[in-house]
Amino acid sequence: MPDKALFMGVAMKSKFTVLAFLILFSLSGCAFIEKTRRADELETENANLKHRIAQLLKEKTKEVQKVYEEKDKELSELERAKRELEESLKKEIGEYKAKLQMTERGLVITFLSEVFFDSGKDIIKADGKLSLDKVAEVLNRDVPDSQVAVEG
Repeated sequence: MPDKALFMGVAMKSKFTVLAFLILFSLSGCAFIEKTRRADELETENANLKHRIAQLLKEKTKEVQKVYEEKDKELSELERAKRELEESLKKEIGEYKAKLQMTERGLVITFLSEVFFDSGKDIIKADGKLSLDKVAEVLNRDVPDSQVAVEG
């Protein structure tokens, strides 16, 4: 009988070992399935994010294009206004008394100092006042909503 007990003990140990291996493999299989499921979720999330990025990029590109077109239109209008203003000023104060140029600050009108002042004086000449009046008239007529700054 000792052989039967020994055999039963070995059989129980074998069953226990097999059961332990089955549990271990099933748990590792569950972990694998969980990792696979998580990887699939992350891939889906990544695809959704890529799609969202593409949408946002498309929207921003449209916005930038719209701003570019608006600024291009504004620039064209400024250049047209500059040409018209130059023509008006040439007619009003003479061709060589003032120079117009477009800068980052906007349209700049530069007058020769001789137009306004006698040499060594700080009082504006009568002709200078007339020139300024004519410039003000042209600016008020041609570009009434513009900001004007006087320097010098």
